[in-house]
Amino acid sequence: MGAEGRNFDGGLLIRVVYGLCLFGATAVHALTIIRHGLFWDYGGVVWPSAVYWTSLTLLDPLAALLLFFRARLGVILTAAIIVTDVAHNLWFVLHEGEFGGRRLWLIANSPFLAQVAFLIFVAATIRWSIPTRARTQRGRRRSRSGSGARSTSKSEAAFRRSDIRSWSSRRLPY
Repeated sequence: MGAEGRNFDGGLLIRVVYGLCLFGATAVHALTIIRHGLFWDYGGVVWPSAVYWTSLTLLDPLAALLLFFRARLGVILTAAIIVTDVAHNLWFVLHEGEFGGRRLWLIANSPFLAQVAFLIFVAATIRWSIPTRARTQRGRRRSRSGSGARSTSKSEAAFRRSDIRSWSSRRLPY
């Protein structure tokens, strides 16, 4: 039995990992709001940074839910969130985050390194996490037919055969 027969969707597994990471980040942002309030200035940071970090409390779970209900949009939002989060946090540490000379500690701390690791994971797997139209159509066809077998009409099969023949009879331009 090949991979086709098992109905394995690696993209779904990747999106589950994305979702777990986003829900973990949501918990961190929610705890910050619970401890300090919705309008906390994060210890005196500039207001756009505070607004951005607070907005992640809503954006992270939204992206996580979209990963399963609107996968393509969820993956795009996930990538946008992690790219902007790492870029913003790196900018903040390098330009604003002196915090008593602990700049190197802030770059090397585990939450920031976890964000960078997640960014690398997203960048490495995004190609396989987005469902393609062919994969989506194949899944819909299976669910309608009730079996794992691929259902094709006679005219569709004839079209495919004629298309293959036309490709094999073409001369190369050189």
